[in-house]
Amino acid sequence: FFLFFFFFFCVFFFNTGSGQLRAAAQQRMINLKRFVKNLFVQAGFLPVLDRLLYLRSKWSYGPDNRRFKQEHPDFPLPPDYYLYETYKLNYREYREDGLQTAREMLEWSARYGCPQQQILEWGCGVGRIIRHMPRLLQPQAAVTGVDINPAMIEWNKSNLPGITFYTIEYNPPTPLPAASFDLIYALSVFTHIEDGQQEGWLQEMHRLLKDDGLFLFTTHGQRFFEQLNRDEQQTLNQSGSYTIGYRERGHRMMTTYNLPAAFRRKAEAYFTILEFHDGAANRNKVGGQDLWIAQKKA
Repeated sequence: FFLFFFFFFCVFFFNTGSGQLRAAAQQRMINLKRFVKNLFVQAGFLPVLDRLLYLRSKWSYGPDNRRFKQEHPDFPLPPDYYLYETYKLNYREYREDGLQTAREMLEWSARYGCPQQQILEWGCGVGRIIRHMPRLLQPQAAVTGVDINPAMIEWNKSNLPGITFYTIEYNPPTPLPAASFDLIYALSVFTHIEDGQQEGWLQEMHRLLKDDGLFLFTTHGQRFFEQLNRDEQQTLNQSGSYTIGYRERGHRMMTTYNLPAAFRRKAEAYFTILEFHDGAANRNKVGGQDLWIAQKKA
């Protein structure tokens, strides 16, 4: 009960009031949120925290979500919890940010002459990005989405035509044939896979790409290290990564942080890094995560 009421006091009190009050309390709020999350982690109550965050999202975004449904009655929306788990429970941003990100994926890959005929989204969730791809690509292009959550994949199959969807396992490999794709993108996927599995997935993405194919992906970098306490940051600095575990692997409550230099060493065994964008310096690009644009090595 103490954790329950303390959480709601922190979240609601410090996120209401005047803009001036919110601005003045911003750093204190970051520290307080980190402290509260650590309490739940240490007490083994992360599922409780997940539920509280979900309920807060429904309350916070409820009025705008209702307006969006009135304005766009024919736009298919996934179940609320799926949307909360994979992005944020904001219908308008789910559509608008998803479209913007889909355009960015294609623009960034076009700079390197990517044919964009066979495209895979690894970790497609409930289609925030991939649902927009068919109308942005040439008619002959083929788009595929994979995810470890079978319920989300079934929702995609029922609501997002023109795209092929498959359920995959948490551990590689996938059942997809080798050298199948010109472009693979994965936003906020490595962020929910522990370090021990990340290299296996780098190897699998290498296998799935055609020669000179592109891999666009993100990791949790410097922008998010403030979420860790001192001991966790020390482990991160020593090992190159740190994972907050959860009962469901791949869930949003399971979070992995990567030092860019350490991750680069793993990735360069399979890819040439064409671009790296530090999320701490580019907070408006892919939600402040570190962005990598890589090309398959022979």
